[in-house]
Amino acid sequence: MEVLEPFVCVLGIAFGALLVYGLKHQWHWIYDPPEWMFAIYFPTVIKMMWGPKHVPRFAYLTAYGYIVMSIICLAGSLLDML
Repeated sequence: MEVLEPFVCVLGIAFGALLVYGLKHQWHWIYDPPEWMFAIYFPTVIKMMWGPKHVPRFAYLTAYGYIVMSIICLAGSLLDML
């Protein structure tokens, strides 16, 4: 079980990096997310409340939040392994 937690944290970093990459290339599902994604992708809620104009700003916040929180998770799990 000690290997599973760092693996999940690295997956979070990879997903955040994928979101940043997709934002830089303006992938449609990130810039104009479908409404069924509201439970798993925060910018969808922003789109439903305030319109698609504000989605990129919150998408960047979500992507970098994934990266920062995953780095904190990884650091904590690696320190626990010592």
